[in-house]
Amino acid sequence: MAVALQPPIDETGLQITEHTDGDIAYVEACGEVDFEGERAMRRVVERALSRGARSVIFDLRQVSYMDTGALKVLLSAKSRMVSLGGEVYVVVEDSLPKRVIYMARLQSALNVCGTVDEAFADIARRATHTRTVPLPPADAPSVPRSEIQPEA
Repeated sequence: MAVALQPPIDETGLQITEHTDGDIAYVEACGEVDFEGERAMRRVVERALSRGARSVIFDLRQVSYMDTGALKVLLSAKSRMVSLGGEVYVVVEDSLPKRVIYMARLQSALNVCGTVDEAFADIARRATHTRTVPLPPADAPSVPRSEIQPEA
């Protein structure tokens, strides 16, 4: 497994550290997610995608300020990750980021967790419940729907 550790990005009042392991990116933010911080978070999401991440865990437990602009970044990341078969998780404690997310009623959409371990457990659970159904060969004869019998 390749692990890429990026040095912290220090944007006026915000420090972001990111780790990528396979198809999971872990992003830890400390400080204030203001307009400049939102731009930094967008860049981090872009880098995670370019490295093959399909799921992102945003650890916002050390964030002291964020507004609805940060929610747009999180929702945009969610949309992109889900389109790739992945997910977005937001780790928060009782803090301003959690209140902002709950006031916007986005806790379910953003998979809010209390710990990083909860997020990893959900990723593992989803991986074990995801199964692929092989497609028939291109030259396989088609069967009318009326002839398909349910398995007993």
